[in-house]
Amino acid sequence: MDDSFHNIPIRIKSCMSKMMIKDIILPTKEAAECTGERFVFHESVSLEMTCEHIHRYMFAALHVEGKKVLDVASGEGYGSHILSQVAESVAGVDIDTASVQAAREKYQAGNLSFVEADCKAMPFEDSRFDVVVSFETIEHIVECESFVAEVKRVLCDDGLFICSSPNKEEYGKNIPHPNEFHLRELTQDEFVSLIDDEFNHTKVLGQSFFIGSAMSVLDSMKASNLAYFRDTGSGAIASDSVMSAPVYTVVLASNALLPEVPENFYEGNYPRTLLSSLQGGIQERDAAFVREQARLEGELAERDKVLVAEQARLEGELAERDKVLVAEQARLEGELAERDKVLVAEQARLEGELAERDKVLVAEQARLEGGLAERDKVLVAEQARLEGELAERDKVLVAEQARLEGELAERDKVLVAEQARLEGELAERDKVLVAEQARLEGELAERDKVLVAEMERMQTELTALHTQNSELQKKNESSAFGQDEVIRERDRFKLYFEQQVEYSEMLKQSLSYLRHMLTVMAGDTVHVRNSLRWKIGTAIIRFLDATQLQFKSPSRLDRMDRTIAEFRTWESNYDRCERRSESIDACDVQCFELWDKPVVSVIIPVYNQYEYTRNCITSIVKSSIKVPYEIIVADDLSTDETLNLSEEFPFVSVVRNDENLGFLKNCNNAATHAEGDYLLFLNNDTQVMDGWLESLYQTMDADLAIAICGSKLVFPDGTLQEAGGILWRDGSAWNYGRGGDPEASQFNYVKEVDYISGASIMVRRLFWDEVGGFDERYVPAYCEDSDLAFEARKHGYKVVYQPKSVVVHFEGKSHGTDETAGLKAYQVTNNEKLVEKWRDVLERDHLPNGQDPVAARERSIGRKRVLYVDHYVPHFDQDAGSKTAFHYLKLLRESGMAVTFLGDNFARLEPYTEVLQQLGIEVLYGVDWFENWEQWFADNSHLFTHVFLNRPHVALKYVEAIRKYSDCKIVYYGHDLHFLREERRALQAEESPDNKEIQKIKEMELSICSQVDVCYYPSDVEVKVIQKELPEVLAKSVPAYIYDTPGGGGKPIQERKGILFVGGFGHPPNIQAVQYFLDDILPHIEASGEDIPFYIVGSKTPDWLNRIGKPNVHVKGFVSEEELVELYGMCRLVVAPLLYGAGVKGKVVEALYYGVPVVTTSIGAEGLCATEAVIVADGDKGFADKIVELHEDLHRIEKLSEGAHQFVQKYFTSKSVWQVLGEDFNI
Repeated sequence: MDDSFHNIPIRIKSCMSKMMIKDIILPTKEAAECTGERFVFHESVSLEMTCEHIHRYMFAALHVEGKKVLDVASGEGYGSHILSQVAESVAGVDIDTASVQAAREKYQAGNLSFVEADCKAMPFEDSRFDVVVSFETIEHIVECESFVAEVKRVLCDDGLFICSSPNKEEYGKNIPHPNEFHLRELTQDEFVSLIDDEFNHTKVLGQSFFIGSAMSVLDSMKASNLAYFRDTGSGAIASDSVMSAPVYTVVLASNALLPEVPENFYEGNYPRTLLSSLQGGIQERDAAFVREQARLEGELAERDKVLVAEQARLEGELAERDKVLVAEQARLEGELAERDKVLVAEQARLEGELAERDKVLVAEQARLEGGLAERDKVLVAEQARLEGELAERDKVLVAEQARLEGELAERDKVLVAEQARLEGELAERDKVLVAEQARLEGELAERDKVLVAEMERMQTELTALHTQNSELQKKNESSAFGQDEVIRERDRFKLYFEQQVEYSEMLKQSLSYLRHMLTVMAGDTVHVRNSLRWKIGTAIIRFLDATQLQFKSPSRLDRMDRTIAEFRTWESNYDRCERRSESIDACDVQCFELWDKPVVSVIIPVYNQYEYTRNCITSIVKSSIKVPYEIIVADDLSTDETLNLSEEFPFVSVVRNDENLGFLKNCNNAATHAEGDYLLFLNNDTQVMDGWLESLYQTMDADLAIAICGSKLVFPDGTLQEAGGILWRDGSAWNYGRGGDPEASQFNYVKEVDYISGASIMVRRLFWDEVGGFDERYVPAYCEDSDLAFEARKHGYKVVYQPKSVVVHFEGKSHGTDETAGLKAYQVTNNEKLVEKWRDVLERDHLPNGQDPVAARERSIGRKRVLYVDHYVPHFDQDAGSKTAFHYLKLLRESGMAVTFLGDNFARLEPYTEVLQQLGIEVLYGVDWFENWEQWFADNSHLFTHVFLNRPHVALKYVEAIRKYSDCKIVYYGHDLHFLREERRALQAEESPDNKEIQKIKEMELSICSQVDVCYYPSDVEVKVIQKELPEVLAKSVPAYIYDTPGGGGKPIQERKGILFVGGFGHPPNIQAVQYFLDDILPHIEASGEDIPFYIVGSKTPDWLNRIGKPNVHVKGFVSEEELVELYGMCRLVVAPLLYGAGVKGKVVEALYYGVPVVTTSIGAEGLCATEAVIVADGDKGFADKIVELHEDLHRIEKLSEGAHQFVQKYFTSKSVWQVLGEDFNI
């Protein structure tokens, strides 16, 4: 079709007998072309689309005469322009700034206006419009219900809503690709149901574009008199009283009776001979195709001749290579014979070593038997209690044992080798621990000497005080003039000893805290040992280890009791010590750094209680803080030693009020003196831990949407006071986690919360100034922190809990704990004010008291929630599978989902666990979760919309229980097809791929696939295998890695040198790949005479590789991410000489991300056929030749590097992942 077809003028005809409108002037064609997101009246837009859109607005024009009209999603304004020629007034609304500006410039009329706004929150008062028109809008919105509710709000009670949307079942049939701008397409039934739910009356019309002939009586045209004649395509014409299934559905809705709706048509002014013209064009094109076919056949004949000659040449080359291979085979057989001799000698040496180790083991066995005899005495009493429990557990274990024995048989082979390696590591660690123990005992001995000397010094000073007191008494007896001075001195000593009593209480609390920490440390020791067992053991071993956690080592308990007894002795002596020791007096004042421009202003509101203020400031100064900050003490007219605070802390800014303002106004006033971009309000009855300030600052600095960030509050006895707060619908509040273990997993991840107690909160200064500080309706104190959190959300900000910021809070020291007396009494009355102010928000966004605290604690009510299950927290810097898991966890969290991670070993492995927690992901760890996860899931299964399972041996343990308790969608990511990988390994090793072990793996993987809703694999290779084995299973290929930011960097290509291999050696294919390269490929490279260094990077490097001793081979082992990036930036090529495996290889994609071309085998390139940056070479000589050739071709490397970046940006981004996952996660 030529361009002139698009220039046909459009005219509108009305075919209704009862409803007529004046002629409508259409807009001129738009200059900008249509992008596909919204319709533009432009020459490049198809006739079909133009007819459909103009028809809908012409139909709407029949119903808007003399009325106030709202056109939602008005785009460039052509529709609003049409309606404005009939209506009293028209307001067009669109979210796109450019479209609104273009409409304002192009369509200007007194009754026409355009507004930029979100269709779910339009800036119009209630019941403003008589008619609301919205064509092709709903499919662009995820929250359709919110949109319809907003329309109903601005529509008057008897107003008319005219809306259309493509019918999902018909719309996609005639378009080659899905519309990327459609977020939620609806079927006709879904669309009509959505409107029916909100309006009393609805009428449904269908709209389709067709080319044909319509006959009608000119004076009237009623539906009952219409007939539709339809070409069936089979040589017959069918008649019907209704049109075929429409592509678009148009709905009129109102709470009042609807107007008459006639059948209506739109006629475009195009040539009557359109179809015949098209047919002629097709015939001419067919003739051209015939001519082209003849030309191509001639070319093919010429190419055949070339191919025959090339075939002859290649056969000659193959014959030559066969001769070389025969000679090479002979050489290798000779080398194998030499290696056999070496192996025989090595075997004899190892047998000798084993004999020596047997002697050591016999002696160790004797020692252990003696130890066991002592333990038997302790266990006799415990055994009686446990036998009852074991009887119950035996029933469970019998069934579990049968299942696990099968797994144990499979794992034994791996465990034998792993056990030998670990025994070596443990022996080395034992040596280190013995030395460390000796060092620590020496340090403790030195510290004991210091403490004894300090106590003796304090005792001496106390004796001097007693002597001074005695002398004062003597002076009193000898002189009446000294009586007043003695009385004052007596009062001073009275105050001194009263404060010692208070210090004694604080030390008792600290004693409880020490006991708590000793318990935690003891538990951590067992936890570490268990985590090691979990890495190499089975579920049975983990279960037995978990039950052993109930016992404590008698020697450890003895040490703890001795420590507590020694501390109590020190405590009794401390009561006789001076209140201010010289070490605390110094307070590191000389080390305090005064910043020219503080970023954070720490504001401490105080009224008396100087000793707490003093300890609070001391803890701040002693914590290492790298962020520029200032300390402001807001003194609310104190009468104690606070008056002299500047003498002891000259670096602290003191803002002293002229009158007592009360807590709230005191804070507001002090904030006006702050210079920082962040205000950190801190109670004076607190002591801060290291990292307290930095973690709050870093969290807020990384996310501009956070207005308030608060700390984890801990009691002096070591128990938790609060991990964020929950506000229930009735206005009551929970300090979430109060009395719990502050190290428990549910209290240690970053999350949004309803509020954070004001004992330690950081507030963005911009937001603080915007709202004017704490609301003074809550004067003098209480509920102002909760109210500020509501204000933050009202202004579009978040309130976030940061568990790395830890503060010890001596609760109640400021205002007491009695809610019926003093300032504390305002807590009740102010809570009533809070409820009154925010009643609507509480009703809308908060749950009834105590309902679903798992969701309420992180404000995830109504959000999608996913349980992500893998073998352990991803070690993203060690292996490709972990990197994939980490990428997907980040992706799910960044999409707004609430994410809980369950690792099969339930271990807290750092730094990896904390990285996930800082992303806002809850990580389940510890024995309680190991024993009770299933009951927890059963209790909270209704909150989970998705479960994301990983790896077959892990997924198999959990899929049955998840199906039992929940109907949520289960997705499974296999990482690769394990049985396919093992089949390839067997073939490569000339073994049978049909052995029982491989078949068991295959049965396991296929069983999992049949139990889940959708299976993901990193390439089409695995997907095709699954579809062949299980045609009914939904399987998809997904990008294994996500790189949203461009990689690259490093040295210029001219300054680079060498080749790089990256891969964890816990994965057997990587070990074989490096062996193959060193033994078979590297000799060819060395023979070429080229100086090409070879760098090997990977965790768990085997000993033989560390001892390789080749001059140009550099074994780096495990390296940090920074070191790895540096290596990518200094090497010209990456090699991946893999001989077996399955799926897309992470090492290859990562190299492409950094713009480094890859030389690999067919196995290594699997799933990556769309880029020239992956060079495939099978065969050691060919592999070496590719490396030597490419290493010196700098121009080609640069070209391939550019192609690598483009490939990754096209196929391995969040957008490409969501194109696959979006339907499964409704995103």
